[in-house]
Amino acid sequence: MLTFISKEPIDKGWSGDRKFRVTDAEGKSYLLRTSPADKYEKREKTHRFMEAVAKLGVPMCLPLEFGECAEGVYSLQSWIEGRDAEEVLRELTPSAVYAYGFEAGVMLKKIHSLKAPEDSEDWESYFNRKADKKIKMYEECTLKYENGQAFIDFIKENRHLLKDRPLTYQHGDYHVGNMMIGNDGQLYIIDFDRCDVGDPWEEFNRIVWCAQKTPPFAAGMVNGYFGCEVPMEFWRLLALYISANTLSSLPWAVPFGEEQIEIMKKQGAEVLYWYDGMKNPVPRWYTEWGAGLAEKPLSSAEAQPSAALPSDGELIASYKALALRLGHRGYFDSMDGVSELPTVISRLSKALSGAERDNLMRAYEAYLGYNDGGEAICPVP
Repeated sequence: MLTFISKEPIDKGWSGDRKFRVTDAEGKSYLLRTSPADKYEKREKTHRFMEAVAKLGVPMCLPLEFGECAEGVYSLQSWIEGRDAEEVLRELTPSAVYAYGFEAGVMLKKIHSLKAPEDSEDWESYFNRKADKKIKMYEECTLKYENGQAFIDFIKENRHLLKDRPLTYQHGDYHVGNMMIGNDGQLYIIDFDRCDVGDPWEEFNRIVWCAQKTPPFAAGMVNGYFGCEVPMEFWRLLALYISANTLSSLPWAVPFGEEQIEIMKKQGAEVLYWYDGMKNPVPRWYTEWGAGLAEKPLSSAEAQPSAALPSDGELIASYKALALRLGHRGYFDSMDGVSELPTVISRLSKALSGAERDNLMRAYEAYLGYNDGGEAICPVP
C-alpha cells in the first residue's frame, strides 16, 4: 500500500467499514476503506466488480489497490472532489435534476451489461423465497401499515412475472444517496460494497429514496435507462419489488427505535399514494415528472431559475436535459465544458424548428445576459 502523510476519518454510511481520506506526499487524496479480515472474500469480489464497471467507462470512485492490512482488509480508491448529489440537486432546476437522473439511468444500463455467472440460482425461485420471507416478517410484526395488505395482494397477483427473468451484476444500492456530483459537474457513482447478482430491473427498488427526495431525478433515471420507452412489464415488476421491500422495512426498523419506525411508516404511506393503493403500477412521480420533462421544451425560466445567472455546471445540465429530451444526446458526448456551448447550441438549433427553436435561443440568450434590445449585459463565454 502507498505511504500517506495524513489520514482523516469519514463518518458516513451504513456499511460498517472504516473510511478515511488519505493524502500522499505529493498532496494527492484517496479514499481508504478497511474491513474485518472475515470480509476478505466479499471485499475482493467487490473490488473485481468495480474494476469491471470502471472498464465500461462509468464515472465512479476508481478501484486502485486491494489487499490485507493490520486492520484486516483494505481497498484504496480514487478520491472525488465534489459534493453529495442529494445536496447539489436541491439547488438545481427540475430540468437539471432530470438530466442528472437521465445520466444515472444510462450508467446503470451499462452496469447491467455485466452478465451474472451461469451457475447463479434461478431468479423466480430465489425471489419467491425472499418475498415469502418478507411477507412473514410483516405478518409477525406487531406494527402494520394502513392498508398494508395491498402490498401482499400485489405480490401474489404478479409473481408470475418473475419467470425467466435475466440475471446481471448489480450495484446493490443504486440511489441518489450513493452518488456525488464532482466539481467538474460530472455525476459519479460510489459505494459498491453491496454489489450482487439479480434481475436488473430489481435494482430499481431503491428508487423510492430518489422519488421521495428528488422526483425529477427518479423519472430521469427510468427514462435514461429505457431511452424514454418504458415497458409496462417493468412497472409491474418494479411495483412488486417495491412492495416486498416496503413490507420488510417496518419490522426492520423496530430495533432501531421510534425515529426509524416513523420514517418507514411515512415511506409506506407515500408508496401507497404513488401507486393508488397498488391499483396503478405506474407511480405518480413518473406520470407527474417523467412524461412532462421528457416532452416539453426548455423554457428560459427553467434555464435561469433565479435573478442570478446560472452556474456553468447548471447551464450545461439544463441544456443536456433539452438535448436528451429531443433525442440529441450525442451532441454532448464530447463536450468538456461551457466553452463548447456555442457549437452545441448551433447544432441543436439546426435540428429544431418553430417554438422549440425559439425556446432554445431564448434560454441561451438569458444565460448570455442579452436584454430585449440585443445588447449583452454579461460576457459571452
